[in-house]
Amino acid sequence: RQGKDYFDNVFKTETDQFEKPIIRYSAGFKVSSDITNKVNLQLGLEYTSIGEEADYGLSPLYKFVNFRGAQVLMPGIENYHLVMTYNYNYFSIPISLRYKLYSFNKIEIVPSIGMSLDFLINKKVNNTSEDTGITFASKFDNSNHEFKNFSSAISMGLEFNYSISNKLKFYISPNFKQYILPNETVMPFL
Repeated sequence: RQGKDYFDNVFKTETDQFEKPIIRYSAGFKVSSDITNKVNLQLGLEYTSIGEEADYGLSPLYKFVNFRGAQVLMPGIENYHLVMTYNYNYFSIPISLRYKLYSFNKIEIVPSIGMSLDFLINKKVNNTSEDTGITFASKFDNSNHEFKNFSSAISMGLEFNYSISNKLKFYISPNFKQYILPNETVMPFL
């Protein structure tokens, strides 16, 4: 209702303040091909889980009250601290360029950069407030939010590899992932 300037300059800033990313995981298989003895290209198939926690702060606690013989939902004088956790699960195809920084015996440290193509499998929301019995409408119920079935992200990470054999490695890779084709779009209020 207040236009695109309000959406870009106020709504987005306020949303960024109460929505924070949460640590999630990816699991899958990857294959690599050496370009040089230090650099290789990697392609994989993964199940990826991402999410955010939205802390809406204090909200009035609504209760049904009898008003002229009918039950009406009214805000009470009590407040409720509302925290919602959103989870999104994807089938992902990651592609990355990796550099073998350090190698000793069966252990390698490998920084990487890359991108992924992500296909939405499902999404869910949980009330993670102290009192989880109270339900509120989530952004999944809002007609201004559109969730994409396909999105793409860039990522940077640091892999810690352990060689099980010449052809097989186990790795753990904390990384940062930023969507370039968004997984969610919020329509401006016009």
